[in-house]
Amino acid sequence: MNTNMQGLVVLPEDVQIVPLSEMAPQVRSQISGDDGDFALTRPLSRAPSKVIDANSASLLRQFRSPKTIIEGLIAFSKEIHARPADVLDDAYPLIESCLVARLLVEPGEASGKIEPAFTAGALIGGHLVERCIQALIDSEVYEVTTPGGRSGALKIATARGLNSMKPMLEREARVLTQLAGRAAPALLETGILSDGRHYILTEWIDGEDAQTAAWKLREQGTNAAVRDLSGLCADVLDAYATLHDQGLLHGDVHPRNVFIADSGEVRLIDFGVSGCIEDASSSRAGVAFFFDPQYADSLRAGKRAPALSLLAEQYSVAALIYTLLCGPHYI
Repeated sequence: MNTNMQGLVVLPEDVQIVPLSEMAPQVRSQISGDDGDFALTRPLSRAPSKVIDANSASLLRQFRSPKTIIEGLIAFSKEIHARPADVLDDAYPLIESCLVARLLVEPGEASGKIEPAFTAGALIGGHLVERCIQALIDSEVYEVTTPGGRSGALKIATARGLNSMKPMLEREARVLTQLAGRAAPALLETGILSDGRHYILTEWIDGEDAQTAAWKLREQGTNAAVRDLSGLCADVLDAYATLHDQGLLHGDVHPRNVFIADSGEVRLIDFGVSGCIEDASSSRAGVAFFFDPQYADSLRAGKRAPALSLLAEQYSVAALIYTLLCGPHYI
């Protein structure tokens, strides 16, 4: 991409630059890096977190207020007593990656904090909002109570995701209908609000994501906990096997998309990019730690990503199981 060195850019309000040394043990155990490094993250965005060194953290802090990239580099150069040209050579890959990930943006609407559109007590398609579970730029997830008093999880497109989320929500509804509650939440309803926003409503399941559940078992360190962790991983594998037996691929494998119910059942969630095994045009998403080699190679080379395949998803699931068993990522 051609980086515009003259236009103003800024870190969005909710971007966090957090020392690894200050992270909770549960989170720190998942991240490779020295205690002097920092995590760069925008909590409610789709951009994956990055581990950066202290100098990179200092450079990015220059953009807490709007500056051109040149102005930020000059200010940082003075801070570390270095030549701006040398700093540019070292900093360009970081700056470019932050622009691509929308961690550096033009001042304006995109630089504000990501806020949910609905608050507790609001109605969405007749369903009462209890709380927001997740708020992204293009979609939001709420815990709701239906008119019949049943708890549900409602996923809805945001105003900015009106067009992009429509096919994803329709795809997710089709997949959930096919699965009929097997290895996934049951679909309760689909709908469209008066402003054109699509939503889907699924059953509510009490529990926690697989990463949290596995961490709790690893921390116990007992023989019983090890057996429970092995059983949990086997159940995760069974859930993906159930999906594949239905001729489906998830397309977005990572621990937060695996939910462990209080009953112990494993449910896969977020089927917005799912597809059929025989569909050579299947799209994909995900977190870089779980990319298969062919996908990673295409990204590095700037080429179009290959279609998702059964073998690629098996690789991603294997990387997921490694993380659940061991804590750190395998690579």
